[in-house]
Amino acid sequence: MSRLLLCLLSLLLKPGPARGYFPEERWSPESPLLAPRTMLALLCRNSAHSLPYFLSSIENLNFPKDRIALWVATDHNADNTTAVLREWLIGVQSLYHYVEWRPQEEPRGFEDEMGPKHWTNLRYAHVMKLRQAALTAAREMWADYILFLDCDNLLTNRDTLWKLIAENRTVVAPMLESRAAYSNFWCGMTAQGYYRRTPAYMPIRKRERRGCFAVPMVHSTFLIDLRKEASHGGIPPPSTFLIDLGQHGGGIAPGVLAFLCEAWPVSPMTPVQSWLSEPACCEV
Repeated sequence: MSRLLLCLLSLLLKPGPARGYFPEERWSPESPLLAPRTMLALLCRNSAHSLPYFLSSIENLNFPKDRIALWVATDHNADNTTAVLREWLIGVQSLYHYVEWRPQEEPRGFEDEMGPKHWTNLRYAHVMKLRQAALTAAREMWADYILFLDCDNLLTNRDTLWKLIAENRTVVAPMLESRAAYSNFWCGMTAQGYYRRTPAYMPIRKRERRGCFAVPMVHSTFLIDLRKEASHGGIPPPSTFLIDLGQHGGGIAPGVLAFLCEAWPVSPMTPVQSWLSEPACCEV
């Protein structure tokens, strides 16, 4: 009898989850939080040469695909960008939470452009409308974040999305690296919305200054935190002078600063331009 009592006591005192006589007294740890709902807005034009690299980088992101919505727009193409994107989306659509596909076969160019590399007023206005359409779609599906991406921007750091989210900024972008001085941010802007050269640009671009910096404009690849009140402001007027003022999203409240984090080179890549990416921390 004494041995039986000892066995019962050992079972009762055995370490493990908290027990109770009644079911409501039994405690179990909470499950982890789900990843935030995030929309990736992909804008592609004449990108067939870079799409295999770009789409692979999207698939390789260290982020649950069932928490990602894809919003993909392509138009005014002179190559087979549309066909490449369509084939890819057919193959991966079951992996993602939601896919919106917005192709436009014709026309193949803008009326006022001299070639596919020429950025005209019509092209700027069109891109702004696409960004605004993606932003509206993200809000309507109650996404927590939207990441805008040009299709020649290669995210070689698989943790890019998590790192941008961790910065806790309304608008934040990784610094894109190229073989030249060009990147995806401005350090100065005129009152009319044009680029203004400043001495602050090159030290950031060359990584002589480390961290995250408030800048007047980011473009190409950037994240907007849709949980922030400031992300639901008025839409800036799409005039030719104010086009670039709205490049970091459209529909963002006036006075919201964009932040650029140079510490992780997450970058565009084409067969002509090489861009790299590796992690680091950022401080303002």
